[in-house]
Amino acid sequence: MSDREKRTQRRLWRIRQRQCRERKRKMSLSATMVTPPDSSETPGSGDAKESRQKKCGNASRARARSRHTQEIKAMSRKLEKAQREASMYRKRWQRVISPQSCSPRRRTSQLLRLSSHGDVRRILLFHNVIMSQIRNRYNQTREERERQVFARLLAGNIKNAANDANQYGNFGKIV
Repeated sequence: MSDREKRTQRRLWRIRQRQCRERKRKMSLSATMVTPPDSSETPGSGDAKESRQKKCGNASRARARSRHTQEIKAMSRKLEKAQREASMYRKRWQRVISPQSCSPRRRTSQLLRLSSHGDVRRILLFHNVIMSQIRNRYNQTREERERQVFARLLAGNIKNAANDANQYGNFGKIV
């Protein structure tokens, strides 16, 4: 026990001893007098009759409740951390298994891992950007009539460009 706890305990002992002496004095006075006891000393009066064991039990329950609260907080922090990690790994896995979500720049770098020709890189990047914009624009149109017009405008030019590019080795192939 620390010094502070010792002082507190001694103070409690002194208070209890004083109360005990007062009770004994009142009992001795009441034995000589034939009067009923005060209403404060009736059984079940509450704090005046609280035993040492009950106080000790209340204190131990409070300590246990505090300890359990701390454990719950620690466990909830661990759970949040695990959920963040699971989310991070889930996103990584989704990025690995879904190659269609590649950006035009990433597709270009994948095609040219071994070569570093500036003109080819620029042309491929332009091609991939145009293709992604066309797909996005087409998917964003809501009405069927607009989609048909959009498809007719682009289809002829892309086919001709793709046919011309095929003469040079599938360069203009739509990805």
